[in-house]
Amino acid sequence: SLFENATDGIVVLNRRGIIVNANQRACEMHGFSREALIGADIRLLEAEANKDRMADRMQKILAGEPLVFEAAHNRKDGAVIHATIDVLAERLEDGSVDRCFATIADITLRVQAEAFGAEEDELDEELLREPPLRQQALSGSTRQVTSSQPLDASGSGGGTSVRRKPPISTAAISSAMITPTSAAS
Repeated sequence: SLFENATDGIVVLNRRGIIVNANQRACEMHGFSREALIGADIRLLEAEANKDRMADRMQKILAGEPLVFEAAHNRKDGAVIHATIDVLAERLEDGSVDRCFATIADITLRVQAEAFGAEEDELDEELLREPPLRQQALSGSTRQVTSSQPLDASGSGGGTSVRRKPPISTAAISSAMITPTSAAS
């Protein structure tokens, strides 16, 4: 069926926010069995950062407003996934909400890629703020003297060999500047 074979997770909730059904993909995304999800409050899946928005979202859904939002969800193993959630309410003849259907698209890789791009942008900005001599050294345009003799006005050390430093790649700088703490986050 469409419900079971959907590429996104689908969770069906009653008007109180209790999960009444979940497809296989929703179970896989969150690491729970279907039996563990059915009967559970949707707050089981919501990451702590989202829980303060739940009441407002549920109020909008019960008022008939379709919602699309991004949120962090908990997995059974404690990991967090990022998702785009699209919620639509099913109404009874009297207009009251019977149940809600939430489709959950896992966007964790996109969020991680965006975070990685932001870290690279910060590194680029940091390099631009460096003093000019440091920037020169990073670009490979400074000279390295292979002898302790002072340089004369022509830039040579009176027969001392002078060579250019090889340029350092941005990737090498990036990896050198990542500390174990920032690499884990």
